[in-house]
Amino acid sequence: MRFFDKIMSLLLLLTFIFTCTFSYGQEDPTKVRLIPTVEGDADTEFLFSTHLIDKKNADSGQELRIADDRIDTSKRGAYVEYQIKSGTSGNFIVHLLAGTQSSTANLNVGVYKVGEQWPEEGTGETVLLTRGEWTDQKSYYFPITVEANQAYVMRIRFLDETADNWVANIHNIAVEEEKGSIDATLKSLTIDGKEVEGFNSGTYTYNIALPLGTQKVNIAAEANDDKAQGVAGTGEHQLMEGKNEVVVTVTAESGLDQEYTLNLFLPLSVQDGSIIRSASDAFKNNGIAGSDTKLNQIATGDYIEYYVYSETDQSLLFHVNCTNGYDTPNSYLNINDYGLDEEWVLDENKSINIPFTNWNSSEEKFVEMTIDFKANEARIVRIYGITDQNNAADIFGIKWHSPRTGSDDADLKDLTIDGQTIEGFDPSVINYTFTYNADVSSINIGGLANDDAAQAVEGIGDKTLEQGKNQFDIKVTSESGVVKVYTISIFSPIEVVDGNTFKMATDAYDQWGLFTLDHRINETKNNAYVEYLVYSKTDLNASVIIKCANGYDVDNSYLNVSAYKLGEDWVSNPDNSHNIPFTGTEGDWDDADDRFIEAPIQLVANELMVLRIHCIDLSGKNNVANIYNMTFAVDDLSDNANLSALTVDGNSVIDFDPAITNYTIDMPSNITEIEIGATAENQAASISGLGTVSISADESTHEVVVTAPAGNTKTYTINIAFTTPNLATLSDLKINDQTIDGFESGQLAYHVSLEANTIAVEVSATATDPTATIEGVGTVDLSQGNLVHEVSVRLNESEIQVYTINFTVSASEEATLSALSVDDISVPSFDPETDGYNVVLAAGTTQVNVAAIATDDKAQIEGTGTIAILGTEMEHQIRVVAEAGNEKIYLINFSVEVVNASDLSKIPYHILTKEGRILISGLEGREAIAVYELNGRLVHRSNTFNTEVNVLVNSGVYIVNIDNYVIKIFVP
Repeated sequence: MRFFDKIMSLLLLLTFIFTCTFSYGQEDPTKVRLIPTVEGDADTEFLFSTHLIDKKNADSGQELRIADDRIDTSKRGAYVEYQIKSGTSGNFIVHLLAGTQSSTANLNVGVYKVGEQWPEEGTGETVLLTRGEWTDQKSYYFPITVEANQAYVMRIRFLDETADNWVANIHNIAVEEEKGSIDATLKSLTIDGKEVEGFNSGTYTYNIALPLGTQKVNIAAEANDDKAQGVAGTGEHQLMEGKNEVVVTVTAESGLDQEYTLNLFLPLSVQDGSIIRSASDAFKNNGIAGSDTKLNQIATGDYIEYYVYSETDQSLLFHVNCTNGYDTPNSYLNINDYGLDEEWVLDENKSINIPFTNWNSSEEKFVEMTIDFKANEARIVRIYGITDQNNAADIFGIKWHSPRTGSDDADLKDLTIDGQTIEGFDPSVINYTFTYNADVSSINIGGLANDDAAQAVEGIGDKTLEQGKNQFDIKVTSESGVVKVYTISIFSPIEVVDGNTFKMATDAYDQWGLFTLDHRINETKNNAYVEYLVYSKTDLNASVIIKCANGYDVDNSYLNVSAYKLGEDWVSNPDNSHNIPFTGTEGDWDDADDRFIEAPIQLVANELMVLRIHCIDLSGKNNVANIYNMTFAVDDLSDNANLSALTVDGNSVIDFDPAITNYTIDMPSNITEIEIGATAENQAASISGLGTVSISADESTHEVVVTAPAGNTKTYTINIAFTTPNLATLSDLKINDQTIDGFESGQLAYHVSLEANTIAVEVSATATDPTATIEGVGTVDLSQGNLVHEVSVRLNESEIQVYTINFTVSASEEATLSALSVDDISVPSFDPETDGYNVVLAAGTTQVNVAAIATDDKAQIEGTGTIAILGTEMEHQIRVVAEAGNEKIYLINFSVEVVNASDLSKIPYHILTKEGRILISGLEGREAIAVYELNGRLVHRSNTFNTEVNVLVNSGVYIVNIDNYVIKIFVP
């Protein structure tokens, strides 16, 4: 380790020790809070950010966001710490105001003495929070005990059963004296003499469905603590249709209150045209976030329920306006109904796929399910999420309507622009995007409905194109009233002229990972980007002025800004990265006139270019900058002819300054060629005089000429001063007794390629001067990845020369296996060169474990591990990718032994086939049943609770799996 590195490491260690010692070891008089808290007292109030002593981010890495008046973006494992001190010993109450949308959120509060460390788990008091809104300021109380004049660290921890759940927002902290018992819990809670189902003294919210026709209830409650001051909110309560909220409040001896909320539901009457308020009318909500205008964050297993009835026998369509913005085919909403005395069961036949479009609401994006009502019979309708993502759908509205009449066909037969069917048109595809040149100012859109009985096709005709994104919606209304909207997005390039700005969200040509609005872009995490289509009528040097702010106290947040030709690939160039400086105040992300960067770009006349703003975050934060505006500044004919860098043989010219144009370079007299390199400040400027240059006593001056876009030039002169050559050189340098290709005494760096798997070489050398000493010869170990080796020649203390050898070991092309097994048994007759094997599995096999060992341990293997067996015949691939990238595929053909229909006596079930159906009986009501076609395609799966199952199929041969009994049958 170099001396400088050692010093830096020592400084970092001392900083860490000092920080830890300060945090745990001593009182901070500027931050310690005196308790009890006195309102308005500057020494006792808690400013969450200003008085923070320490914090820890969540186990997932999610960073806490802390302002003086709020703590949010909390997830499991995070905590904050503050110092407190009392003038008297005794018991106190920590009073927090908090809100959450999680049903499993907890806060834990405990204290420990300054100078000590947090004790084992179990310290402090943990309280389950009541689900509501993030803005709620509900009271939660935590007892602590302190000694007089002793400073304590108070830790507030965020806890939840699910690591990815947001836990809580904290809005206020106060510490109060304990004046008697703080027990404000209930011992019992009854409605009309019956205990509330699921009652627990630590559960504060209950959703209760009451029978249709209930007009009033009588609520009774008893406090746990005989010393409690009282219980309010009991007695008789009149009810109305829908949600009736009753709050029972227990006041403890100390005066602290605890509320128990009873949400009493009477079923909502529904008919054609009835509207459901998505959040307010919900009977139960398990894990779904949102409001009446939008429900989201619907993960698998999350659900929301509505308690409804109809006054007449009728069938109604339950209509859910929803969208899916994930480009995957596996997002579903399952819609099913059940009675109060029934258990909800997942019926896969009622799972509806939500096709990928975007997250925007529109009337044609919906799913529907028919619900059959009997007059005055209350039903519970559940919307249940199924998805591989973190959100099955966004829900924007729910309503009921009668079944439609007439055709539902709202497809287009043809969709045209200027009389030509658009490229890639498919009636089932509703989104199309095109790019047009700037000289196209208008188009004509045509559309023809597939069904002659369709009511209307709207949105066709002549359209004017403006710079940026142009979106045109073509709305088709079917005979029955079903609406389908086809969207054509046309990007017309934004002209780069001085002062021109644009709509940052609406005009975005492409983006990834950002949250974009026309007036703000944030969530600018690492590698997120946004792109815009731009052009110029002339070759142009311009700048993009980006107003932006960074509210993190870090110095490594960057925006990389560049323009590249449409159709080419974007390439990252570090020279285009611009640091976004810290605003100076943690959490200050506000727009301000002095917060901006100016990024140069170059455009070619009438070329469509893509302007890319790419985020680079080297700090591990989740936001590089908030962006508020982008404006072009244009310098048509820049006269900047400065160089920003000048090099000789790859080394920067000493003391280079763009304003200084004359330099003298010392060079040994035996050197006959040098390599000149340079970079212009203005990327549009041209440079001559670069590359390999011959030098001698007669040619010791060389010129580098920079020509600015405006045509003016600037000349930089390099003068060569020859010196006596250094005799500390080599006359020969060998690898494995072979002179390095291209070796010259005056050349100090070499690149040597070696065969794959080379782990050592023999280096030898001969000095030009026999009296010189050589270091770095002999056996060189390359097995640890040290591929740069130095050989030094020394004449005396001042005359030393170092030769550098850069080794490159060729990547191995070995892509075979040395072993291949199924369930720990080697495949039959395994040979590394044989790539196909047949393996027979026992009847009922549904999965196997495939293991393999690569011949070369640097090769990668794909296709091992637990493999699901689908059907009775299945082909499985094991892919071996060599270090060099070439690959080899091994195939295993699995065959599962089956029980033929003639052997049905071997299984404990009865199977009967008739025309188009399979009847399975003799079940115990708990079996898992699956039916496959011979090609392995699943046609039926269920977990039955019945003794018989009837499966409808087409005529053919099928594989039936009943709790791993596998049978092959024919259905006529």
